[in-house]
Amino acid sequence: MTWARIGMGLGYLVAITLSAVAAGYWLLIPSASTAVDEFLQFSERSVDGVEEDELMDPLIAARGDVLPAVIKAIPFMAMPMQAYAVTFLGNQGDRRSLALLHQLLGSEAENAALRSDALQSIARVDPQEGRRLALLYRDRADAIGFMANQVLKGALLEKRPRGLAIRNVISERLTRR
Repeated sequence: MTWARIGMGLGYLVAITLSAVAAGYWLLIPSASTAVDEFLQFSERSVDGVEEDELMDPLIAARGDVLPAVIKAIPFMAMPMQAYAVTFLGNQGDRRSLALLHQLLGSEAENAALRSDALQSIARVDPQEGRRLALLYRDRADAIGFMANQVLKGALLEKRPRGLAIRNVISERLTRR
């Protein structure tokens, strides 16, 4: 056997491996059209032992632009999934979410926990706007005031990495019974 044939064989092996990885990714990661449904299914399953930030992993890991579907669905979600979806908006850092986040923060009809999540997400999307709003809410004695003070300190603004979300979604799908 010549070195050229060995090299060609290794090239084929690498190509097959990469194809298998790509196919696995395509099959195991939710599409933009199915990610919201998969996210909402978490509320129907036991989430014991699952960290809260992991609940938005199907949205973070989704193939394609899931943001418009999430924005559209949030008003119809029940808590706590609504709060996790609002947190996802901030994690994405996409300015298209700001109108809804401002609406939620400004609505006295919404509960304080959801409004505080909206403030946190605004600060993740637009730190300057988040600080401006935090100054308005920092004297409140509720979750919104707490979050306003955290925003002013620059705390709680880290984002969940997409690679970690992808790993968790793949792991969950491979171990689901």
